[in-house]
Amino acid sequence: MSFKVPVIKNFKAIETPLGLNATGGKIIRGVYQNEFDKNVEGIFTATIKEFQMPPVVMLIVYHTVFFTAPERELVNWIPVLNYSLSTVRFSNRYIDNYYREQGQVVKNANAIQAICNQTSNIITSGWNEKQKTYDILSQKRSDATMSYDRIRDKETGKIYKAELGFMDNSEVTKRYEHITDDMYNLPVARYIERD
Repeated sequence: MSFKVPVIKNFKAIETPLGLNATGGKIIRGVYQNEFDKNVEGIFTATIKEFQMPPVVMLIVYHTVFFTAPERELVNWIPVLNYSLSTVRFSNRYIDNYYREQGQVVKNANAIQAICNQTSNIITSGWNEKQKTYDILSQKRSDATMSYDRIRDKETGKIYKAELGFMDNSEVTKRYEHITDDMYNLPVARYIERD
């Protein structure tokens, strides 16, 4: 930033809200300690816009105004502030530029949101693929521990659990086949045994 951001410690609102600023942010009166541990009193406002891109929440803070004075001296400066503000006039050109900049801020925020959504989709997709692989391996281990084979009925497409060795009979292989990895997420109809 082109200016020094004030150090704010132990901020406490003592009167809120005093009203709303032009873009809807609350105006409050508060006190805090500065970088020299001196007490400061002031009137503060900011407008905060929230953009949710689960699991990320992004806050954009703008129209931030601090009007401060040493504690208990602010009251002496209120008439000066009121007079100063009443003399401010904005040209049409300034107002047009302001709205154009705000439009760009919204475009930028939307672009950032789109990038975050794409990133989130990539992460979610990667996680789901990893989880799917993990689930298949877990089911294979479970089947091996329990001495099962997963097989598919060629006629009905249903998946069954069968005892190991069930597929050793050539007559059985006419109707049943071993499943492929992508079939491990399909439901199992029941357990079948050799006759």
